[in-house]
Amino acid sequence: MDTMKQGTARRRGMPTAAAIVFVALFVGASKGDAPAAPGDFELWGVATGARSVEVVAFAPQETNGALDLCYGTLWGPDTEKNFTCDDHGGKSSTITIKGLQPLTEYNCTVTFANLLYGQELATTKSILITTQGEPVEPGHDIGPN
Repeated sequence: MDTMKQGTARRRGMPTAAAIVFVALFVGASKGDAPAAPGDFELWGVATGARSVEVVAFAPQETNGALDLCYGTLWGPDTEKNFTCDDHGGKSSTITIKGLQPLTEYNCTVTFANLLYGQELATTKSILITTQGEPVEPGHDIGPN
Protein backbone atom coordinates (compact mmCIF):
# COMPACT_ATOMS: atom_id res chain seq x y z
CA MET A 1 0.00 0.00 0.00
CA ASP A 2 1.30 3.46 -0.86
CA THR A 3 1.66 5.88 1.96
CA MET A 4 2.35 9.56 1.54
CA LYS A 5 3.34 12.12 4.10
CA GLN A 6 1.11 15.15 4.37
CA GLY A 7 2.41 18.04 2.22
CA THR A 8 4.29 15.86 -0.26
CA ALA A 9 3.23 15.08 -3.77
CA ARG A 10 3.82 11.92 -5.69
CA ARG A 11 5.34 12.52 -9.11
CA ARG A 12 5.20 9.85 -11.68
CA GLY A 13 5.23 10.55 -15.42
CA MET A 14 3.89 13.89 -16.59
CA PRO A 15 3.12 16.66 -14.06
CA THR A 16 -0.61 17.29 -13.67
CA ALA A 17 -0.51 20.90 -14.97
CA ALA A 18 1.36 19.85 -18.11
CA ALA A 19 -1.11 17.00 -18.70
CA ILE A 20 -4.05 19.40 -18.47
CA VAL A 21 -2.46 21.83 -20.96
CA PHE A 22 -1.64 18.96 -23.31
CA VAL A 23 -5.22 17.65 -23.19
CA ALA A 24 -6.61 21.16 -23.75
CA LEU A 25 -4.37 21.66 -26.78
CA PHE A 26 -5.24 18.25 -28.18
CA VAL A 27 -8.99 18.75 -27.73
CA GLY A 28 -8.85 22.26 -29.24
CA ALA A 29 -6.80 21.10 -32.20
CA SER A 30 -9.04 18.13 -32.84
CA LYS A 31 -12.12 20.38 -32.93
CA GLY A 32 -10.48 22.58 -35.56
CA ASP A 33 -10.90 25.77 -33.53
CA ALA A 34 -7.25 26.27 -32.60
CA PRO A 35 -5.66 29.17 -34.51
CA ALA A 36 -3.29 28.47 -37.36
CA ALA A 37 -1.27 30.70 -39.68
CA PRO A 38 -3.45 32.88 -41.90
CA GLY A 39 -3.86 31.83 -45.51
CA ASP A 40 -2.20 33.45 -48.51
CA PHE A 41 -2.95 37.13 -49.15
CA GLU A 42 -2.46 39.74 -51.86
CA LEU A 43 0.16 42.47 -51.51
CA TRP A 44 0.40 45.37 -53.93
CA GLY A 45 2.75 48.32 -54.07
CA VAL A 46 3.01 51.36 -56.29
CA ALA A 47 5.23 54.44 -56.39
CA THR A 48 3.10 57.53 -55.78
CA GLY A 49 5.95 59.93 -56.50
CA ALA A 50 9.71 60.30 -56.42
CA ARG A 51 9.79 60.04 -52.62
CA SER A 52 6.75 57.95 -51.66
CA VAL A 53 5.09 54.58 -52.18
CA GLU A 54 1.72 53.13 -51.33
CA VAL A 55 1.38 49.57 -50.04
CA VAL A 56 -1.95 47.71 -50.04
CA ALA A 57 -2.24 44.50 -48.00
CA PHE A 58 -5.46 42.55 -48.57
CA ALA A 59 -6.53 40.49 -45.57
CA PRO A 60 -6.39 36.72 -46.18
CA GLN A 61 -9.71 35.09 -47.07
CA GLU A 62 -8.72 32.15 -44.85
CA THR A 63 -7.94 33.87 -41.55
CA ASN A 64 -7.63 30.65 -39.48
CA GLY A 65 -8.15 32.79 -36.38
CA ALA A 66 -8.64 36.40 -35.32
CA LEU A 67 -5.85 37.98 -37.46
CA ASP A 68 -4.18 39.29 -34.31
CA LEU A 69 -1.32 41.10 -36.06
CA CYS A 70 -0.48 42.82 -39.32
CA TYR A 71 2.86 44.57 -39.70
CA GLY A 72 5.51 45.26 -42.28
CA THR A 73 8.89 46.72 -43.14
CA LEU A 74 10.14 48.67 -46.15
CA TRP A 75 13.90 48.25 -46.77
CA GLY A 76 16.15 50.12 -49.14
CA PRO A 77 19.57 51.76 -49.25
CA ASP A 78 20.09 53.35 -45.81
CA THR A 79 16.35 52.95 -45.11
CA GLU A 80 14.26 50.73 -42.86
CA LYS A 81 10.70 51.86 -42.17
CA ASN A 82 8.46 49.71 -39.97
CA PHE A 83 4.68 50.01 -40.04
CA THR A 84 1.53 48.36 -38.75
CA CYS A 85 -1.55 47.77 -40.81
CA ASP A 86 -4.57 49.89 -39.93
CA ASP A 87 -7.92 48.38 -39.07
CA HIS A 88 -8.44 46.36 -42.23
CA GLY A 89 -12.03 45.51 -41.34
CA GLY A 90 -11.55 42.17 -43.01
CA LYS A 91 -10.70 43.72 -46.39
CA SER A 92 -7.45 45.64 -46.85
CA SER A 93 -4.99 48.12 -45.38
CA THR A 94 -3.40 50.96 -47.31
CA ILE A 95 -0.12 52.35 -46.03
CA THR A 96 1.64 55.39 -47.51
CA ILE A 97 5.37 55.62 -46.84
CA LYS A 98 7.17 58.91 -47.46
CA GLY A 99 10.71 60.24 -47.19
CA LEU A 100 12.23 57.86 -49.74
CA GLN A 101 14.86 58.41 -52.45
CA PRO A 102 13.98 58.90 -56.16
CA LEU A 103 14.54 56.04 -58.61
CA THR A 104 15.31 53.60 -55.82
CA GLU A 105 14.18 49.98 -55.41
CA TYR A 106 12.66 49.03 -52.05
CA ASN A 107 11.73 45.63 -50.65
CA CYS A 108 8.42 45.61 -48.77
CA THR A 109 7.50 42.70 -46.49
CA VAL A 110 4.08 42.33 -44.82
CA THR A 111 3.10 39.72 -42.23
CA PHE A 112 -0.36 38.65 -41.05
CA ALA A 113 -0.30 36.54 -37.89
CA ASN A 114 -2.48 34.79 -35.33
CA LEU A 115 -1.26 34.29 -31.78
CA LEU A 116 -1.27 30.98 -29.93
CA TYR A 117 0.12 31.07 -26.38
CA GLY A 118 2.31 34.07 -27.24
CA GLN A 119 3.73 32.51 -30.41
CA GLU A 120 3.10 33.99 -33.85
CA LEU A 121 1.59 31.72 -36.48
CA ALA A 122 2.45 33.88 -39.47
CA THR A 123 2.16 34.22 -43.23
CA THR A 124 4.59 36.66 -44.89
CA LYS A 125 4.83 38.06 -48.40
CA SER A 126 7.37 40.42 -50.05
CA ILE A 127 7.32 42.66 -53.12
CA LEU A 128 9.71 45.13 -54.78
CA ILE A 129 8.67 48.74 -55.40
CA THR A 130 10.74 51.37 -57.26
CA THR A 131 10.11 55.06 -56.63
CA GLN A 132 9.63 57.43 -59.57
CA GLY A 133 12.22 59.92 -60.80
CA GLU A 134 12.09 63.62 -59.91
CA PRO A 135 10.03 65.67 -62.37
CA VAL A 136 12.18 67.62 -64.84
CA GLU A 137 11.27 71.20 -65.77
CA PRO A 138 11.79 72.05 -69.44
CA GLY A 139 14.86 74.26 -69.91
CA HIS A 140 15.04 77.59 -71.75
CA ASP A 141 17.35 76.10 -74.36
CA ILE A 142 14.52 73.95 -75.74
CA GLY A 143 12.84 75.57 -78.70
CA PRO A 144 12.32 75.45 -82.45
CA ASN A 145 15.18 74.25 -84.64
